Amino acid sequence: TAPTDPTRTGYTFDSWVPAVPANMPAENVECVAQWTAINYTITWDANGGEGGTTTSEAYGSTPAGPTVTLAGYAFTGWEPEVAPVTGATTYTAQWELIPIALKEAPDSTTVIDTERYYIYGLVEGITQSEFEDDFVDILGNGRLEITTLDGNFGTGTKIELINIATDVVMETYIIIIFGDVNGDGYVGGVDADIIINVENYAIEWDLVTQDYLYFAGDLNQDGYAEAVDADIILNVENYALYIDQTTGITYVY
Repeated sequence: TAPTDPTRTGYTFDSWVPAVPANMPAENVECVAQWTAINYTITWDANGGEGGTTTSEAYGSTPAGPTVTLAGYAFTGWEPEVAPVTGATTYTAQWELIPIALKEAPDSTTVIDTERYYIYGLVEGITQSEFEDDFVDILGNGRLEITTLDGNFGTGTKIELINIATDVVMETYIIIIFGDVNGDGYVGGVDADIIINVENYAIEWDLVTQDYLYFAGDLNQDGYAEAVDADIILNVENYALYIDQTTGITYVY
């Protein structure tokens, strides 16, 4: 006669092999219990990402999680750490933000000043598309939002680096074209006139919100925007001098 069905954690009893005989045989017989592993539901929580699912896994097996993704983040593992199945379990994806940064494009003359948050080392007359294609690179899952002055890409243009995943502004920079203080991207007589008006207090630049204009207009680098700088601009316009846009220093042709 077969004994009471045995029990085993994580398994259901199926049968004896060979079957227990109804009558006592003339010799010894070894009957071995047969088992089926119980399946448990494993939940894979993508934690804001995509690819989460549920799977049915056998007791004692070590499940393999699905591929999960979250824009702007790197997957770092599951919490808790995946272990052999002992029951229904939920694993939650862990994420690490991928660093996002704005960098100078290789072989470009771009200078990204992370102390003042200015970008210079560009060229007169640069367009927005030229700037994005040839002068800067975005590392990570970011995008640029560019605000020009009256449609002109010049001094004062605002460059915002935005995390695509979160839509958060990571960094904000101001474009500098040395000698360009009217924001049209060129160095000429209009800029010289503006500097003269600043020196004569006909125009006032806000030292806090428009400090970039002093940086762009102070071509002799004495700390002021004045007639000397206006003269330099006129000489640049007339090709007697040129401005090194990576430093703001002027040189004779």
